[in-house]
Amino acid sequence: MPLGVGACPCGWGPPADGPQPADIWRSHAFWDCVVAQKTIETLSRTVGATVTREHLWLLHPPADTVNMHMWRVTCVAALNAMDASHRYMWAMHRTNPTPGLPPGQTVLPYAPIGPAPVGAHAGRAARRAVAALHANLHSF
Repeated sequence: MPLGVGACPCGWGPPADGPQPADIWRSHAFWDCVVAQKTIETLSRTVGATVTREHLWLLHPPADTVNMHMWRVTCVAALNAMDASHRYMWAMHRTNPTPGLPPGQTVLPYAPIGPAPVGAHAGRAARRAVAALHANLHSF
C-alpha cells in the first residue's frame, strides 16, 4: 500500500474531511505515533506508573515518588528523542522508500517490488527513539 499524501510513514493519516491543523500532527508525533509510544512505554516501565499525555506535556510527575526536577529533565529528553526519531523516520522514508535496499536504489534489478509497505521504517525509528532517550538522559 503506497503512502498517501499527508500521511505519516508509520501508516497514520490525518482525517480526510476538513483542514489539517498543526495540533493534529503534533498530537500524533508526540503521542500517537509508534515512535512516541515506544518512548512512553519505556518511561512508564522505568517509573513504575502509567505516563499520560498530561504527565509528559505538562511536566507533571506521574507518581509522588518521582522527583519533580528530574521528571522535567526526563520529559525534555523524551520529547527530544521523539522529535529526532520522527524526523529520522521521515528521512529514511524519503531517501530509501524500500527497506533492505541500499540508499538511492528503490527496486532490485529485474524484480519489481514496488514501494515499501506503510510503516516499514517505523520500527527502526521507534528503537532509535528509545536509544535516544537513554542517551539524552545519560548526557545530563
